[in-house]
Amino acid sequence: MKNKREVYRYLVVIFGCILIVLILAYMYLPKNCEYSSKCLDQSLKNCERSNSLQIVNGNTYFYQIKASWKEDCNIKIKVLEVAGADLETKQLLDKKDMFCKIPKNKLSNVTIENVNNILDYCTGTLKESMLELMIKRLYEVIVSNIGPITVEMQNSFNKTR
Repeated sequence: MKNKREVYRYLVVIFGCILIVLILAYMYLPKNCEYSSKCLDQSLKNCERSNSLQIVNGNTYFYQIKASWKEDCNIKIKVLEVAGADLETKQLLDKKDMFCKIPKNKLSNVTIENVNNILDYCTGTLKESMLELMIKRLYEVIVSNIGPITVEMQNSFNKTR
């Protein structure tokens, strides 16, 4: 009788440990959203742990949402592959990443497809490269339009005389 009790006790302890491990694994292992932007957006809105590969404009991104108990939701974004761009743009963005701490009260307005709306909350080489690329493109637009602008300014100046 004593041996049966000890066997049952050991079985209860083993099953209890297995149950605890399964519960912890469910709570702490990230959900794999694969290529689903809906799944990733939902995980982001709830600030749930998840991973996803996303292809946006031919570029491949890896998103990792790291849930937080505090007031910010932590997200890591990495560019895995830049497609269909010139060599300079590829070198500027390829294999770069950034870490974002977004306040949970702002998550309802955030979508994964538009990374620009979360740049204010991010730091890292990807953010720096994206801002550098934006500045270069803006500079190119200004330089390409400087001729017509100076002609218009000259015409306006001549009319005021």
